[in-house]
Amino acid sequence: MKIFCVGFHMEGVEAFEFLVDNYNVVGLMTLNVEAANKRSGVFNFKLFSEAAEVPCYQVKHINDESSVEILKNHAPDILIVLGWSQLLNEEVLAIPTIGTIGAHASLLPRMRGSAPINWAIIKGEKKTGNTLMWLNIGVDTGKIIDQYSFEINMYDSCNTLYENVAKSNKIMLERSLPLIEKDGQIGTIQEEGDEDILPRRRPKDGLIDFNKNTLDIYNFVRALTRPYPGAFFQYNDQKVIIWKASYSKLYNASMEEGVITDYIYSFDDNYCAVLISTKDGAIIINEIETENEIIQGKDLHDFFKLNDKI
Repeated sequence: MKIFCVGFHMEGVEAFEFLVDNYNVVGLMTLNVEAANKRSGVFNFKLFSEAAEVPCYQVKHINDESSVEILKNHAPDILIVLGWSQLLNEEVLAIPTIGTIGAHASLLPRMRGSAPINWAIIKGEKKTGNTLMWLNIGVDTGKIIDQYSFEINMYDSCNTLYENVAKSNKIMLERSLPLIEKDGQIGTIQEEGDEDILPRRRPKDGLIDFNKNTLDIYNFVRALTRPYPGAFFQYNDQKVIIWKASYSKLYNASMEEGVITDYIYSFDDNYCAVLISTKDGAIIINEIETENEIIQGKDLHDFFKLNDKI
């Protein structure tokens, strides 16, 4: 069974390592440098392919004529597409003799569409997961091969949840590929979902609204932190990205939203922080980035002035 892998995101690394070690992987397609620079969470699969001695092809789009020709020349039985934001057209989907396998980081049919992990945190979900499926021309509507669920707790961020996604990609492929090799397109047809398709998130969508509740803002920040572009606000005519924040129910709403209300002190400079007021309390800011530098700990006290309005 010849397998051809497609991906650019770090969520595919564990799975592709497993495939290279245990199956006949005939090639790997990833984004070229120009296209990859416009994405978040990119992994260098060119170096990975060189180490694995698998041919690597860097492309702008998988549906381009040149990309289609590469795939046809390798005549794969299965395409495995992990961490890839471009929709495959009918010509590409028709190339593998068995079919094209993809993964969507939600428990389908819930949360079809773009950035499901980020949206799950923003929406305050307590549980999500990953779905292995056969890709078709629809948006995350293919037959389900396997699913893997995991909790979202208060310590999680988009980064920790994508670690779960990466692990589950490998686990689901490991337990499904022997059955596929034996029986072909195994799986279950999806039920119809009544949710709207999740929209694509863009960097400009990371603007923080301090008129929201503290928990909503905390979720927003941790959903967009590294490796994503980050949640941000404007302060003294500068764009300020929050990379690290903390949440507590202890702080009461005592003034208008978006005000530097207090400093948090510590005898260890690294644990100093700043409070910014919200609709129902205050969010704790631990690390930021401006146009010029990363600022954290005690240095936050020098950057933010008490009672300033954002």
